[in-house]
Formats: sequence, structure tokens, C-alpha cells
Amino acid sequence: MRDLVSELVPLSFADDSLSSPRAVVSALSERHGEVDLHSLELRSLFDEPIYEVTYYAGNETHVAIADARTGGLRQPLAEKEAVRLARADFTPDVPVRRVDRLDTAPEGSEYRGVTLPAYRVVFDHPSDTRIYVSADRARVEARRNNTWRWFDGLWMLHIMDYDARSDFNHLLCRPSPSLVLSPSPADFCLEASRHPG
Repeated sequence: MRDLVSELVPLSFADDSLSSPRAVVSALSERHGEVDLHSLELRSLFDEPIYEVTYYAGNETHVAIADARTGGLRQPLAEKEAVRLARADFTPDVPVRRVDRLDTAPEGSEYRGVTLPAYRVVFDHPSDTRIYVSADRARVEARRNNTWRWFDGLWMLHIMDYDARSDFNHLLCRPSPSLVLSPSPADFCLEASRHPG
């Protein structure tokens, strides 16, 4: 295994009480055995420094957060923390209507292609805003509201993918470029015949 931590460029922080990323990688190795580090990001969570680590263990990609002061792994977000992050992300001061934990996202869901498990925090607001917070990454992953639903519906019609809404290689879309370009040779021939010689 290549030691990517030793290849990290040394950073200087105003707070010199931060632990080395090596402590986090050691904690992950204790949990999973051999791990390959993909990325490591230092950021803030509730005004406390944390490391967000993306790594490979076995054949799977994992995400973990760790306390940047101690190097200890942190538990995924609890519901209360997810609501706190969602409130900080949504400007209007309105009550939360409900909170749902998502462990799977059905195909065609408005929350697709992003980290699970997650919390859907639904606000009691005329826009019907829903904020999706990743439990493992401890960050807001998506924002959805009525306007976004209109966009998503129009996007679905535009790319003609009525299930997942992400595949634009629909059978009817594939020949479109050739149909669009097919008049071009005829135009060149007509233009050449109008101006002989």
C-alpha cells in the first residue's frame, strides 16, 4: 500500500492542536484492516475541526469523519445534528415539519446519486423545502423544493428518461445529432450550384 499520508503537503494551521491525519488512518486500519486513502479534507462541523476521509476498504468506497484534534473517529450524525445542519443551511426561520432517515433511495427519487444514509429535513415553508444531510459525511448534500420539482420534471421530458432521470442515451435521442447534421451536405451542394465556377 502506498503511504499517501506521507505525501501530503504540510499545511500550517492557526490552531496547532490538530492531530496528524496518520492517527485517523491508523483508526481506520484498526476498523477495516488495510485501507487505501482516496481523499482527506479538513473542515469545520459546528465550529469544531474535523477530517472527512474517503477511503477504500476491500472493494468498497467508504466515508468517515474524525475529530481533527484527537484523530478519533466520530459516529455518523444523529437526527438532532442533521436538523441543526439543515437549519443553518436554510435561511428562513421556520419550523421543521418532519425528519426522515433514508437508508435507501428508490430509483427516480429526488435524492439520487448521493451518499446514504441521509436525513431528509422537511421545513414548514410555502416552497416545501427539503434539505438532505448525509449522516456519514456530516454535510448538506442536496436541497429540493417545488421549483426544483418543476425543473426535474422538465429535465425528465427533455432527456426522455422517465425512470432514473439521469440517462440521456434514450433510443430516440441517439439519432438526433445525425438528423440535425444531415441537411449540411445538401446545403453545401445547393450553395455550390448557385455560384458556379
